Amino acid sequence: MSSSRPSAPLTTKRQMRQPVHFTSLPCPACGREALAHVVEDCALSAGRLVKRLPHVRCASCGERFFDVTAITTIEATAHRSARKRLA
Repeated sequence: MSSSRPSAPLTTKRQMRQPVHFTSLPCPACGREALAHVVEDCALSAGRLVKRLPHVRCASCGERFFDVTAITTIEATAHRSARKRLA
């Protein structure tokens, strides 16, 4: 007999890849349940435009929420525009 507690079941890679469904959560900014997945052009700081960026947007207050994939796309766009300015 072991004195240690039973360990929690291991999470498989397949379980970790399940997307989070933000639309079932209330908006952190306004509290309404109006979140929707959208794909649209986003004007960001410093005049950058990211075309066809998938993200979550609140239909009530307009607040945008970006996941890891969207942030990666935004950073890549910023990196490309910085390289163009230096050239």
